[in-house]
Amino acid sequence: MGKTRLLLILLAVVVVSGVLHPHFGHLCLMIHLIAGLTFTLLAVFHCRSHRKQNREKSRHVQQTAHITIDLHCCQACWKCVNACPKQVLGKIDLPFHKHVKIVNAEKCIGCNKCVKMCEFGVISANVASV
Repeated sequence: MGKTRLLLILLAVVVVSGVLHPHFGHLCLMIHLIAGLTFTLLAVFHCRSHRKQNREKSRHVQQTAHITIDLHCCQACWKCVNACPKQVLGKIDLPFHKHVKIVNAEKCIGCNKCVKMCEFGVISANVASV
């Protein structure tokens, strides 16, 4: 059974138990509360899994002819920025948004010093340039 179908069935249980509540008392109230909580939890986990899949598909990546940077994984240590001899890399340094960025892609010479300095695997050498 698909997740969407399960969510619709649970929603129907919530609605029906809410309608029957005045006639059957506490039993329907308990069913209504349990179904409501279950529906809410499943909906939250369903949305989270879709967000995670979409984030994996649409990772924000920047490239030069020689390197690729995965901005979502950057820990903003700035070691790669300091290691770059041609000032190819710059910083996004806002209070709640920090990562490296490519500012002069055309100056990248493929020395891979930034790749070697990155402890988190955020920067990788492009296969064609190695």
